Amino acid sequence: EAGKIPSAIIGCFALLPDGSKFVDPLVKTTIKLEACLPAYKSQYVYSPYRKPLARYLNKYSQYAVAFFLQRLKTPLYSELFQDILRFEESKQLRDYLSGRQCSISLLNICFERPLAIIKSEKS
Repeated sequence: EAGKIPSAIIGCFALLPDGSKFVDPLVKTTIKLEACLPAYKSQYVYSPYRKPLARYLNKYSQYAVAFFLQRLKTPLYSELFQDILRFEESKQLRDYLSGRQCSISLLNICFERPLAIIKSEKS
């Protein structure tokens, strides 16, 4: 019952005309809120905060993807991002992520270390 209030507040951010600057604090606040859920310690428990967060991140796809790509190597953020992408509310976010520019960025991040090793071996 107490989780409905923060969930509704998170949902309000998707209604803002220009709320792109809230991606960082809203994602971090959601993570903190989930840590306070007693049953959320288990990986398979539903978080009431993720669906409203997904609606918000979907509206600001470009900023959301930039935020998560910088933190992709951190399991807490990458797992949250993967879960957010599964929601129906995240279609625009998935479309943006599958675009050419994001695909190139994602490949660069994923293969950054192997490419650095290959380049150093050639030198």
